[in-house]
Amino acid sequence: MTNDHKDVSKNQHGLPPMLLQGIKIVDCSTVFAGPAAAAYLSDFGAEVLKIEHPDGDQARFFEPVHNEISLWSKLVNRNKRNVTLDLHHAEGQEIFRKLVSEADVVVENFRPGTLKRFNVDYESLRKIRPNLIMLHVTAFGQTGPYSGRPGYGTLAEAMSGMAHLIGYPDRPPLLPPLALGDNIGAIAGAFSVMMALFHRERTGEGQEIDLALVEPLLAVLGIQSLTRSVTGTSMQRQGNRVNHLAPRGAWKTADGLWISVTVGNDSTFASLASAMDMPGLTADPRFLTNRDRLANVDAIEQVLQEWFNRTSYQVAIAALEAHKVAHAPLYDAEQLLEDEQLKSRQAFVRIADDELGEALLPNVLARFSATAGKVRFAGRSKGADNAEVYGSELGLTADDLAQLKTKGVI
Repeated sequence: MTNDHKDVSKNQHGLPPMLLQGIKIVDCSTVFAGPAAAAYLSDFGAEVLKIEHPDGDQARFFEPVHNEISLWSKLVNRNKRNVTLDLHHAEGQEIFRKLVSEADVVVENFRPGTLKRFNVDYESLRKIRPNLIMLHVTAFGQTGPYSGRPGYGTLAEAMSGMAHLIGYPDRPPLLPPLALGDNIGAIAGAFSVMMALFHRERTGEGQEIDLALVEPLLAVLGIQSLTRSVTGTSMQRQGNRVNHLAPRGAWKTADGLWISVTVGNDSTFASLASAMDMPGLTADPRFLTNRDRLANVDAIEQVLQEWFNRTSYQVAIAALEAHKVAHAPLYDAEQLLEDEQLKSRQAFVRIADDELGEALLPNVLARFSATAGKVRFAGRSKGADNAEVYGSELGLTADDLAQLKTKGVI
């Protein structure tokens, strides 16, 4: 994709361009979903300018913190230049408009109406950048009775039905212990921006994107609403089980490690029976078909647990591998970083960092044969690029910057 302000035939090193080289994004969103959406785009070459309040984005204060540096900020603000700017000031709004005048995309997650109060809403900005794309990220969307509510990805996880389905039937619902809703929303946001860029490539037209974090989760959980509408029944918490196949879950081996196994069809169940040296299981009327195994799920899970209880991790892995049973180790973070498969694919990248010394970050989402993405650096310190962006690029003098800083604009 190309735009009207940068030659994308080659990059500064004379190498083939990254997929989104030449695309400029202004990211004025906070915390996770919006910044992560911009980060996913930056991984493939988009030039992202992160704008945060002079007091700092909330992500700079969330745990875990190491040496007073939030690791969340290092993750979600990777590959971005960083400037500070307070949009409450008229001077800050004017600077923002100058930055957007050369941008392709703006990512924001203020409450609906906030940008209009700042005089930098989409209709105002498109007067200076007619083909601008703007991604709005909120918990509940720009319209509807909940649109004015404050929200986080956690609330989207709750409202979507996700939390209702996580956990065991005799225990309360569980919310994921990580920003799952935010990250699913971020991937959906990056996808949506790409669709809008594709549309603009065809037509020359920009547009607004209204992303409610709850809605990508509804797509992920689509079978629950479809089931309810067709059968009148609602899915319930059932631990590691699912409604559509059995056995499926995680089992602890004799030496205290965990393995996950999924049996997707009857032939795989036969392979599992052979791996456990129990070929007679396939003739057991309780386990003949997937429907039979679902009806007798307690019984088949007990068989697996007894086998894993007397089998070491390495022996179990070898047997499952030899019989081509779909399985995977169930890792903690330490085991994850030592896995040979993930090492071979460079699933994590270790990069130098001015504040942490080095940072280990997940690699790009997908591998492209011709336009590879890259994690180039972790999130930068607050205002690290003020001098370059405001001075070298916008032409403000050192005295201008000093006055703006004194006023709290930057």
